[in-house]
Amino acid sequence: MRILHVAPEYTPCVGGSITYIQALSERLASRGHQVTVVTQRRSSHLDQDDDRSLPRRQVLRGVRVCRLPRGERRVRALERLITVRGAWRLLRVCFGARGVGMLLDRSWSPGLLALALRSRWDVACVLNLGEPAWAYPAFVARRIQGFPLVGIPLLHTEEPWSSKPLIAELLRRCDALLVNTEHEKAFVVSRGSLPDRTHVAGVGIEPSDFARRDGQRLRSRLGIGDAPLVGFVGRLQESKGVVTVIRAMKTVWAGIPRATLLLAGHRLPPRSPDAQKVEGALAALSADEHERVIVLDGFPEADKASIFGALDVLAMPSVVESFGIVYLEAWACSKPVIGARTGAVECVIDHGRDGLLVPPHDAGATAAAIATLLADTGLRERLGCAGREKVLSRFTWDTVTNQVERVYRDLAAGRRSGPASARR
Repeated sequence: MRILHVAPEYTPCVGGSITYIQALSERLASRGHQVTVVTQRRSSHLDQDDDRSLPRRQVLRGVRVCRLPRGERRVRALERLITVRGAWRLLRVCFGARGVGMLLDRSWSPGLLALALRSRWDVACVLNLGEPAWAYPAFVARRIQGFPLVGIPLLHTEEPWSSKPLIAELLRRCDALLVNTEHEKAFVVSRGSLPDRTHVAGVGIEPSDFARRDGQRLRSRLGIGDAPLVGFVGRLQESKGVVTVIRAMKTVWAGIPRATLLLAGHRLPPRSPDAQKVEGALAALSADEHERVIVLDGFPEADKASIFGALDVLAMPSVVESFGIVYLEAWACSKPVIGARTGAVECVIDHGRDGLLVPPHDAGATAAAIATLLADTGLRERLGCAGREKVLSRFTWDTVTNQVERVYRDLAAGRRSGPASARR
């Protein structure tokens, strides 16, 4: 199949959504499909401007990657155009009021529309609808070309952007939706998407990536020794739960003074509100407590498995997850996890079986969960082993790709046999 993936970010950006898009694209390409990823020209999820150092086109592990600049110049031209008498009315007839609004958003790229129209795709997919204006040209091209369009929204249902009417409208226009959890399925169906077009595919990892971990070596390198180690792995932002974990450790240290906290992830820009909240939580620690905190501001991908292997407990009570790949990564190393009791995470972590769930933003409950796990080696091993079994049986990238590929093939076959009667 000729497959078009439209995503706002791709490697070298980092994050759960980029991991998902890259893993899916590469595995489909390895199965003989011709996969093209169209993305923005950014080097990180924080960049708001084009990174001219990145190649415009390249092939990465069998995937054709096309990085497009944002459409600032063309948007300025469009802004001038709509001042012409009758132009606004014509554009509104063609694209609708919301469509014109997205065309005036500087994140969209006319190059995406041109590329989507230039080739004959068997199926296209928009991944991560956090920037709907970026994906919008794919919906316009679908109306013209008639190719099947799949949505993989990766919604953070607790965040306001996920509930925007525009997101719901775009999801309803898709021929199929692939969501991460039953919670996300219920969310999109409640906003008008059809249940029989909405499939729970989940998220995965590659278990072999964690086979050669060396947690003891990493502990030695960081000077941790045999101290109980609690880890937070992810972007160092408040909504990911890092501030909650820092505050919880003050209580944990009162009972387990040898415990060490490892914060492994990318810091946000120093002046950002999130960075200031994290720094404020760290500043509230005493000098003695500071000595028991290790911050790895970003880390090589080669170190990831050993980081998880070094931990006794992973604590990430995030409130902004569409799934939470980090839990799978910890489980791959047989480590117990602590997550926040939110809709998506409750579908991933079985409380008391493979991890513990705590109320969002509750440092006291998080401290109690950490202390419980650190005090009970048998419980840690039982939860960690159950998590690993879950990963191997349900959450590998091959399993996820099988489900996605099946949906793609069914839609492509339906297009070849005739137009979809329900297509809008």
